[in-house]
Amino acid sequence: MNQNYEIIFYEDSKGHCPIDDFLDTLLPKVRAKVMKWLQMLEKDEIEHSEKLRQDFLREYQGGEVL
Repeated sequence: MNQNYEIIFYEDSKGHCPIDDFLDTLLPKVRAKVMKWLQMLEKDEIEHSEKLRQDFLREYQGGEVL
């Protein structure tokens, strides 16, 4: 399963996004690293979680989870 996902940052009713404020406080080099990690998380961690879920469901299909 090779899907792309999107991380959506929280915005309040006035459009304020706390993560944007945080990212703005970082040095450009550090901000670039954080954004790269977020991009990796969007794809790799979600894919990994889906594989673990599929394995769990296959392992305990119709059985009791102890």
